[in-house]
Amino acid sequence: MSTRLLLILDLPAEVIPTTGALQPRGAWQEPSALADAMLASLLTATATDRHGAINSMEPTPDGQALRPAPRHRLLQPPLWESVAGAIAVGLPWSRGSRGACVVTPEFVQCDGTAPGAPLPDRVWPDHWCRPLAALRLQPDELDPAALAGLGYAATPQAHAALAALISLHAIATALLEQQRPPLLIARFQLTAAPTQPAATARFLDAMLARYLALQAGASLQLLMRRHGRDTVDCSVHDSMPGAALDSALALGRELAAHFGLHPAGAVLPARHWDTVHARYQTAARGMPGMAGDLAALAARAQAALTALAPDR
Repeated sequence: MSTRLLLILDLPAEVIPTTGALQPRGAWQEPSALADAMLASLLTATATDRHGAINSMEPTPDGQALRPAPRHRLLQPPLWESVAGAIAVGLPWSRGSRGACVVTPEFVQCDGTAPGAPLPDRVWPDHWCRPLAALRLQPDELDPAALAGLGYAATPQAHAALAALISLHAIATALLEQQRPPLLIARFQLTAAPTQPAATARFLDAMLARYLALQAGASLQLLMRRHGRDTVDCSVHDSMPGAALDSALALGRELAAHFGLHPAGAVLPARHWDTVHARYQTAARGMPGMAGDLAALAARAQAALTALAPDR
């Protein structure tokens, strides 16, 4: 069976790759506050009223800060846990996950951790920690000339964003080349806006071409989330022939069916949404600077599920 590659790119609106090898097969829009719920539907192939996740960040127990939501917040198993030999790189809800190989986004956050140091739950299995840590790029290793070539001015935000992106790309391609997995899902985020978008787009084109070059005959699907002020425009680019996939849920279900999986899951009880509502409501009071966003998430948790879940 050839490898299925699913790459998720979160990009500034002005940076969209123009990879000629990929033909557009569909496009859709979702309100930005639902972007994470959409990703969870893609990653589990189930609707929001089954997987129960509306955001990839969650309040800490004291309600004073946000932290990445761990694996157990997904109440349906993600596809990488259901496909033997699958690899997941840089994905939300992956901390604490178990699969053939899981690398969390936090693994490449350069926080002064020495290469090879124990990083609990950031890489699974543990024996991958040391070899993959050697692929992490530190922000100070990007000099101004390198940043300019990628379309960025030398700022702390650009150093951190590009270092994380390049590190995850190096890890994903290394695992793809060494493991030859049946499924690789990777997410790359680029939150800093470039000064030269064309240069950044050229870099992303070359990055994506690397995956096609590594796996001859592989099927590559690309989900691009364009971050605008009010919406996240999502376009699917697919190297496979076939009908357009018009939602993240449809894409997740198609991918699951390829591996003989047909996730269903039970509709979550009201008490689940009551708990989520209370968690975000408490955080809105504890973090005044984010009160609006958190209150909106709390309200959506309490709203009718039909306003939150993708069409089934």
